[in-house]
Amino acid sequence: MKDYQIFSFSSLRYTLSSLWLQLNHNCCYFQKQHPVCIIALYWLTGMFSLSYPLCSAIAILFLHLFVPKKDIHRWIIFWFAMIVSYAYLASPSLHSGQASGIFIIKTSMRGRYYAEASSLYSIGSRNKYRNLSCVVISDTPLEINQSYILHGKTTRKLNQLIFKVEGNIYPAPTSSLTRIKQKLRTQCHEQILNRFINKDCGSFAASLILGTPLPKSLRETFRNKGLAHLFAISGWHFTLFSSYIFLCSQALPRRCQNIIALTILSLITIIFPSTPSVWRAWLSFIFMCLSGYFPGYCSGLNRLGISCIVCSLMFSPLSPSFSLSFLATLGILLFFQPIFYFFYTPWTVFLPYRLLPLMKYMFGSLSLSLSANIFLWIPMLHYFGTIPLDGIIYNLFFPLTIPVIIACTLLSLIFPFFSSMTEFLIQNLLSLPILHSKNLLVTLRMSPPQTIISTLSFFLIFILGIYLRKSKELEKIDNIIN
Repeated sequence: MKDYQIFSFSSLRYTLSSLWLQLNHNCCYFQKQHPVCIIALYWLTGMFSLSYPLCSAIAILFLHLFVPKKDIHRWIIFWFAMIVSYAYLASPSLHSGQASGIFIIKTSMRGRYYAEASSLYSIGSRNKYRNLSCVVISDTPLEINQSYILHGKTTRKLNQLIFKVEGNIYPAPTSSLTRIKQKLRTQCHEQILNRFINKDCGSFAASLILGTPLPKSLRETFRNKGLAHLFAISGWHFTLFSSYIFLCSQALPRRCQNIIALTILSLITIIFPSTPSVWRAWLSFIFMCLSGYFPGYCSGLNRLGISCIVCSLMFSPLSPSFSLSFLATLGILLFFQPIFYFFYTPWTVFLPYRLLPLMKYMFGSLSLSLSANIFLWIPMLHYFGTIPLDGIIYNLFFPLTIPVIIACTLLSLIFPFFSSMTEFLIQNLLSLPILHSKNLLVTLRMSPPQTIISTLSFFLIFILGIYLRKSKELEKIDNIIN
């Protein structure tokens, strides 16, 4: 028995030692391949060091795994990024009390408004804050995507900043560029609505193209099914539009295609909403198109890191639109390959070759849905209090219909006779019984965990993704996916 215990302990110690060495090797390799991603994490750590000091300390401990022991230059770069963000962007936590500022209303749900305070002045502490994510409670109805000067009282509940409006509400002054952008979006929205007789069909098409709000009934339907992300302009839309452009210009050289796609999508971005997901997708697309003109390779994680740093200068990283967009993309980049490999590879052993494309699509959709949500469980509980598990099922097939509808809508704007066919497709899609039936799976409802638990969970999942990411088998899967 004693020999068995000694053997078990030595085996466990050897296993743990091997895992630790493998983890250090993977982290070192990850840091060399995707240094900007690590720089972005140090940047965010510096931003939150005053408002969430314990969370920042946990982040530094985990990020120490990526600090090169011998490469002093990279070590200096990582810490320089954290010090700069700490010096210029970090601010202490906003406590309860009277405050006033300029608020941009993003979305509304259940009688509350999710907003971003572009500037906020705390009367009690006499501190100024910028780009704060908050929930606005107002007895007076507020319009989405509008800016207001609000006076009221701030409170904190479950790490969420709540602003109760007191007193008069004034529209905030806007720049000429903002007014031009809003006018263009309004005109485009009206053009799409005028192409359809049914108002719901027009609103559905406009929301897909422009990211405008859906009617309340449709918004609740797609939110309950976990499909609300389809109507937020993101990298998925940029990929879709670029695919249309590449398809129409396939006779041209690749570099010419990149320039044409970059020019057209940059112009289209003017009518897209000014959200973190749009900026992230646009910046990533710019670096992807321009990477062919420079030596080296700009990976998706490096592009995500650059976009994160730039967007954090304009938006609050704690806002729902920022955190959900970047965390979903990070989950896809880290976990799509290993999840796809886990589901798809066993079927290649015994299935006929002609059936493999079907399995590739099915497991590719499942892997995309799972990987996109792997970082989102805790943030969704924090912001919305619920997680619709039906989204895993509906995301297997429903997004497949969206490219067809977007293409038909764009053709309807050019050739009006396509409008009737597009409206027929949208009406049939919206009348599907599965959209209006009860959820097949339960909807998780629970109170969000504390910020320390959320930080620990994020880095543990992040380390797990790095540990699973790099292997020879996954490199082979790249060819299958691409």
